[in-house]
Amino acid sequence: MKDKDLIKLEYVEGRRNYHGIIDRNEFLSHMEYLVEKFPDNNEIAKQLTNLIPEMRYILINKDMNDTQDIPSIFYKLNNEDDGYILKILRFHSIIWGFLNRYCYDAKVK
Repeated sequence: MKDKDLIKLEYVEGRRNYHGIIDRNEFLSHMEYLVEKFPDNNEIAKQLTNLIPEMRYILINKDMNDTQDIPSIFYKLNNEDDGYILKILRFHSIIWGFLNRYCYDAKVK
């Protein structure tokens, strides 16, 4: 797999940092599926579908998210130094399920 096919993942839990990767095409495919299957509640999946092709880095800080009303991810896009925050309500459990699986993979690696 080429670097352009991967998104770097940093996951923070218990003040420890874990590093992993996300297969860009797999992640995009999952979000496109959610957009199609949930036409009345897919705003986050739509945003991610637009962002994933340009994402190069995602940070998920569980320690911080556990203290927030609305958890979020921090991400960077290709060719940009600045990062952005995407807030994802907790009830978007399917999206959080995908993200948590990537975090779990990074943690056990």
